[in-house]
Amino acid sequence: MKILVGIALATGAFAFAPVAHADTTLTVQQICSEAGPNLVPMTVVASPELGCGDPAYWASTGTMPGLFIAAPPSVSRTITRLHQGSFSTDPANPWADWIVPAGSRLAPPYVDPQIACDNIGPNRSIICNHEIWVDAMS
Repeated sequence: MKILVGIALATGAFAFAPVAHADTTLTVQQICSEAGPNLVPMTVVASPELGCGDPAYWASTGTMPGLFIAAPPSVSRTITRLHQGSFSTDPANPWADWIVPAGSRLAPPYVDPQIACDNIGPNRSIICNHEIWVDAMS
């Protein structure tokens, strides 16, 4: 009888336990695919990192990422932008998988320090763009 009560209590405890959210593992190909259409991991000249590039673009330029044209953002920068808190399973290996923590969200958008804002929109809403003149004296 004690065994049956113990099993019933244990089963009830599992039934009411919170659902655990597991981390996700992404390959570098999955990261590049998520970053944009037709992007694949590409080696960057004279760099230990990979970049997510479009092979058709690089074939049309006749060069390689980082040789005469600036390389695309590295996989580490791309995953940081897509999933905050992500980390590589092997930092010494650029082809290693990445761990995305459960509940990871997109990084906040980059705010250009050269952009200005003013409340000139309809209903005095705030408009921000590069064309608003900024008085250096104010």
